[in-house]
Amino acid sequence: MRTRSLIIALLASAATFAACGDATNPDDLHRVMGGELASCLWIDPPYGVSYQSYRNPGTTFSATLNGADKAQVAPHSGPDHWYAGYESQSDHILDASNTDVGGKTLDFWSWWFIEEGWDYGFVEAQVGGEWQTVPLTDVASNQVVTTNANPQGNNTEGNGLTGTSGGEYFVDEPEYLHLRATLPAGTTDVRFRYSTDAAYLDTGWFVDDVAVGGTPATVSSPEGNWISTTGEQDNNWSLQIIAPCDLNGASTANETTDDAGNHVYRFDGDAITTPVLDGKCAGKTGIVTVVSNLPTGDLQFLDAPYTYALTSNPR
Repeated sequence: MRTRSLIIALLASAATFAACGDATNPDDLHRVMGGELASCLWIDPPYGVSYQSYRNPGTTFSATLNGADKAQVAPHSGPDHWYAGYESQSDHILDASNTDVGGKTLDFWSWWFIEEGWDYGFVEAQVGGEWQTVPLTDVASNQVVTTNANPQGNNTEGNGLTGTSGGEYFVDEPEYLHLRATLPAGTTDVRFRYSTDAAYLDTGWFVDDVAVGGTPATVSSPEGNWISTTGEQDNNWSLQIIAPCDLNGASTANETTDDAGNHVYRFDGDAITTPVLDGKCAGKTGIVTVVSNLPTGDLQFLDAPYTYALTSNPR
């Protein structure tokens, strides 16, 4: 489940701008609106929420939710790897600062799930004070994995990395690949640059075990760009049951009422089993259940598996 949503603003100036973010976060709204007033603002439901309605849940019923405690993009080796971040309309830099590396081989391991044809990862060499992209080859298959195709105008430099590492975009799970590039003669510096457009984001780009000429490279990134991380996401699950009537009798445990007078029952945790609830009063109007995940940690947008069930008239 993903927690981001698409925010679209029609500004008073008649300009339209969109971004992937959190509509409850003032910083994300400011990024969309740029200090202007909006004539209209649209958001889609956050990816981290799933709704299910039941016309007749049963005379009695209970619900269960079991969600993964963590999700992770695991490093290729060691406890950490470098992650390019999750930010629209940005160019995040990871520098592998070296001198006199022209003609040498750059080796690294890479995992990517990048919006195909829209966002790109680049490896760039500085030659004569100018940055230029270099093609990348998968060592195992000896196939070039970068592309010069430029369907949306975002790969004008060429040699862009996009789509899914080791498979077909949105079909196969990404995997770590050993990539290699030959640095041009006269190269004095090497960097990784992750370039994103103004809207949708996929998970992004991870890099590990960088070496130049067979020697491990020292890599660094400006604040707010790439981060060194375990790649873990801590999941925080909740199950809510919304009904027009009281399902729990005299007990008020886990129960509140909303502004419309609905009874809302909220349960939090990775393994939830609700008490048996009385569904007789909901037989005509039904109930709605809401499963949500609000992750924390360096990564907060990985898909996280869960199982959910509602059982009518449990014994």
